[in-house]
Amino acid sequence: MGISYEDIKCNVSFDLTIELVDDTKFTGTITLDLPTGNIVNAGTSNYEKTDFSDVIFKRN
Repeated sequence: MGISYEDIKCNVSFDLTIELVDDTKFTGTITLDLPTGNIVNAGTSNYEKTDFSDVIFKRN
């Protein structure tokens, strides 16, 4: 299709809220640079975030 990696790369940000059984809520903002990997040649991309050291969860 003639689309380069530069044409499709983006920055996605969203809030993740964790609610405990006692109704206490913690919210943190997660920011991702997408796509990851070689999407131009592979056609698909996936990413599993396992390191949350850059996410600050605050009590609501």
